[in-house]
Amino acid sequence: MRVKLRVMLTPISVADLDIFQRLREDATARLSEHFRRLQPIRHDQALVFDGLEPTQVAEIEDWSRRTGLEPSFTPAPVYTDDEIRSAAYVPLLTKGEAIGMDEDGEPLIRYPTRTCDACDAPDLTAPPESFVVQKPKRTNGLSVWTACNGVRVVTRALWSELAPEIEPWVRTGPIVDPDGNTADELVWVMPKFSIGPYVDRKVIRACERCGQPLEIRGWFFKDPLLRDLRIVESKRAHRAPISLVGNWFGSLRRGVPHVTWDVVISGLLHEKLCNLRVRGHVRAEQVINIWEDLPQSFMARTR
Repeated sequence: MRVKLRVMLTPISVADLDIFQRLREDATARLSEHFRRLQPIRHDQALVFDGLEPTQVAEIEDWSRRTGLEPSFTPAPVYTDDEIRSAAYVPLLTKGEAIGMDEDGEPLIRYPTRTCDACDAPDLTAPPESFVVQKPKRTNGLSVWTACNGVRVVTRALWSELAPEIEPWVRTGPIVDPDGNTADELVWVMPKFSIGPYVDRKVIRACERCGQPLEIRGWFFKDPLLRDLRIVESKRAHRAPISLVGNWFGSLRRGVPHVTWDVVISGLLHEKLCNLRVRGHVRAEQVINIWEDLPQSFMARTR
């Protein structure tokens, strides 16, 4: 992984626009000259560095803070095609709105199994055999959609392509529309196994009796680079080419679960979807990182 970093230097408490622009221009020129070996590019009054090592990012940030101006940093991880292909997991991304929701944004599905009488939390790993979704207009060819709560929907044609690789690792079942009509050309798919949970998460509410999380939120890292990475706590204990992340985000309202639960796939399975040109599939630009495998320079950014 390399990092693309945009640096904008802003003078503090300078009312005069000409002085403001001159101070910014002088500081930006000094920054560019100091890191000339990294070949920064000027863009819209900022400097853009590409292909950086994490240690170089820290070096640029430290120097920028010593200019006497207020620096703002916009870092973004950049992965090569080989890194995506060889990754243990990358996110399974799809286009468009989730088809498992009604016009008011509520899930169409109801879960038959409850984990606790006190909180009435549904067992999201046990969806009903027939899964209710808004039937897409086009259901021929190779297509994938997000339903809700960790469930994805694929066409029969795509399932035929994927089944030899993923069938032992997923639950599947038929699709019905809100009127109860079976959509024979569609199949719902949900991974049986999960990897570690995201590091950047916090349980906001939990059941006092069973301890089941009822609300989980993310985006607590203050560092912008760490916020942009997908980092889970631990390595997988299985070889599944498709998995759930170990936690969802959202809330389990009584009787109406509505959460975002990420599905991840192996880099090789992702490459297959890209080569098949599956409709609705979005190419991943990140990999799933294991916290303990990150460089020490990333660990330091949490302090």
